[in-house]
Amino acid sequence: MSDELIDDNNIGKFRSQAIRSNFIIEFFSQLKVMLKRNFILQLRYRNSTLAQTILAPLIFQLLLFVLQQADYERQRESNPHPTPYSLTGIPTCQGTSYQDNNCINIFYTPAEEPYTSFMKTFAELNSKRMNQPPFPIEDPIDDTNFTPTKNLGIVGVPNADFIYDYVFQNPNTTRWGITFNQTKNETGPTPNLNIQYQIWYNVSLTANSSDIFGNELLGFVRGLDEAIITNLNDPNAKVTADIDVSLKDWPIIPPSTVSDLVVQQLGPVFFFCSEMVIFISVINQIVSEKELKLRIALEMMGLKPSVFWLSNFISNSVLVLCNALVTVLLGIAFNFTAFKNTSFFVNLLLFFLFGEAMVCFAYFITCFVQKAKIGILIGIFMFIIGLLFESFVFSSPFVGYIWWDPKSVDPIAWKTLIFIPFFNFGKMFLDIGSFTSGYRDALSDTFIPGPGFSVETLYDTLPSNLLPNYGDNNQPQVPRPVDSIFYLLMNIAFYYTLTLYFDQIVPNEFGNYRNLLFFLTPSYWGFSNKKELKNVEWLKKVKANSGGIVLDNEEEDVVEERKVALSNEHWPAIKIVNLRKVFRKSRFYKSKIDKIAVKDSCLTFEEGKLLALLGQNGAGKSTTMNILSGLTPATKGDALIYGYSVRYQMSKINEIMGSCPQHDILFEDLTAKEHIELYAGLKGVPKKDWPMLIEDRLKCVRLWQVRNARAGTYSGG
Repeated sequence: MSDELIDDNNIGKFRSQAIRSNFIIEFFSQLKVMLKRNFILQLRYRNSTLAQTILAPLIFQLLLFVLQQADYERQRESNPHPTPYSLTGIPTCQGTSYQDNNCINIFYTPAEEPYTSFMKTFAELNSKRMNQPPFPIEDPIDDTNFTPTKNLGIVGVPNADFIYDYVFQNPNTTRWGITFNQTKNETGPTPNLNIQYQIWYNVSLTANSSDIFGNELLGFVRGLDEAIITNLNDPNAKVTADIDVSLKDWPIIPPSTVSDLVVQQLGPVFFFCSEMVIFISVINQIVSEKELKLRIALEMMGLKPSVFWLSNFISNSVLVLCNALVTVLLGIAFNFTAFKNTSFFVNLLLFFLFGEAMVCFAYFITCFVQKAKIGILIGIFMFIIGLLFESFVFSSPFVGYIWWDPKSVDPIAWKTLIFIPFFNFGKMFLDIGSFTSGYRDALSDTFIPGPGFSVETLYDTLPSNLLPNYGDNNQPQVPRPVDSIFYLLMNIAFYYTLTLYFDQIVPNEFGNYRNLLFFLTPSYWGFSNKKELKNVEWLKKVKANSGGIVLDNEEEDVVEERKVALSNEHWPAIKIVNLRKVFRKSRFYKSKIDKIAVKDSCLTFEEGKLLALLGQNGAGKSTTMNILSGLTPATKGDALIYGYSVRYQMSKINEIMGSCPQHDILFEDLTAKEHIELYAGLKGVPKKDWPMLIEDRLKCVRLWQVRNARAGTYSGG
């Protein structure tokens, strides 16, 4: 029913008054007017504009700079002359958990003299050194299934194999183990007793990152030597040996090269926050205009939805470009390696595309939100999700690149996540950080600078020395950096297209929406169907689609008006036929509580006459006007306005109709003059006629003297 209607009688005279222009010319004319409006508002909202373009990147990068300087000082710490310290003994063992203290401190074998005396002396000497009770000599055990029910001291066992089997079956239950052996040298002038021992120790509790043995192991050896010497010198252990051992760490020399670890780990977080200021602002702006019914007012004046979105995209792109430019320049000014050793074009492209993708993502979200408060909450929610994502996922190459290790993560994960803009941004910035910051050499404990990131590097894969290993020399299959750029471009096109689609099929604040295949109709693309339908045929279809109308007790003048509206001979400026509006509880089914707001109205409006609709509250006056102005779709019936169908050709009607709804449709920060220029531009009024039109209309309402004052300063009247 989207076919253009043919005049039967005098309708041609009315339709000739409609403004006709080429679709392309009209599109760009409206685009120019909307861009002017957007840029004026951006200048009027100067504080918001400055916050989005300059203050946000400045504040976040300043914080990042302070953190990086603090980390530089940490990396430059030196200690050329470490202070010596005395070697301590060994502490009491700890169970498998903090609440469980059931464990065995020391196994020893063979559990006989003189070894039992050695261990008893060891316990006494260690007690004095550690200021703790001495380890008691416990009853021997020979069962590998034995489970300690308390903290046991020194326990004798049958042999070394028992120690091996027991600790294998009971991990982290035993702290130390020792096996003794002795030999005699009978060949010398004096026989020598040689005591040999082998120590078993729990490496997970004893070693550390820089010392694979640990001080406790050395303290255990020193304690055993003291005990053996003491007992061999005096079996009664009256005189004890004391081996004085002092330790000193290796000197710490400051590295010649420091790395931007903070920027590499936290950079995605701070740069993400900078872009999210624009993201939340865009959601607030679009949804606020929807909530205040300003956008619907623009469309009533003939604005094309595609022009609305494109004009906003272009004006927001200017903010994104400024934000990206300031971000890159500040990164260079703060001497961050990720900016200093990276092509200016690459960084600018990355931040610009990321900002654009987030803007389009914001547009998509606004299609489903009607209230500004809800929109801001959703924006903050997405901000928190992205913040956590950037903080943990892309904090290091080890975590960030695991998505591309098929043995660790199913490839479907990253193939799904590429539809989230901040995932692609985090991966790309991680690539830049890897190429510029380099890596830490484990042997020399120094940072090896990366080769840098040029435009050509976009097409290079990461070298193996910059990739993490996930066991068995398994490295991830990381895509090229340029793939992240392509994915961001995909995000822009994907969410912008979804915005154009869902903006039309999701009911607006008045319940108006298009069918799911609206984009297949020629009228949507500015074309008229060559097939024409006569007015009489239109009337027959409306009557047929309305079904049998049974109305009782109508007044005589109402019956007469209905006959005129249903007549095939009378075609005035506006012809309303069997117009019905039902507000349903559900979009998908009928309900007993559905409310009929307009019940099969039939009216005709003559050109050149003033008509007023009068009736009690709830009679359907506002609903009827909303249907005629395109705010609310009719449930049944139709109306012709200068030969155009309200149900199917509302875009044509908007070009020739003016409407003053009962709600305020003024932009508070636009002047009276700018309002008339805006709506005249949307209507297609030639620009040369604007000055006369502005003066004439404003003088009529006595606003000529304050034509350059903002609408928000006017009184309510």
